[in-house]
Amino acid sequence: MRVEYIEWISREAEEAEVVVSHGHFSCRAFSQPCLLSVGQVLEQPLHVFGAKNIMRSAAEEQSIELQVEGGLAHKVTGIFKDSQSKRIIVGGIEMVLDDYIPGGLQVGDMIDFECARIDVW
Repeated sequence: MRVEYIEWISREAEEAEVVVSHGHFSCRAFSQPCLLSVGQVLEQPLHVFGAKNIMRSAAEEQSIELQVEGGLAHKVTGIFKDSQSKRIIVGGIEMVLDDYIPGGLQVGDMIDFECARIDVW
């Protein structure tokens, strides 16, 4: 995962919206304090907040879609990789969910969810 773009909300408060990409997929994430630079490779997963409607997906392809232009809410379809850490992967973008994952989902399942925000720490 790599930082593609930084849009400062407040330089004084070190708050920014950051576009994170890994090839075909990208998402817009919140960062505070933002100590990142364009081109920086991220080693840690992104953090998903306010996840809802987590369920097994009927989709065959992964995706990340911004719900509202200028916002931070996303709709995500990805692969459930680890039940302990609640890790999801979309292409090469790794994310960790902050919420309960419904029973019945198996590691390797394609899942859908919506989230209020994705953060990069």
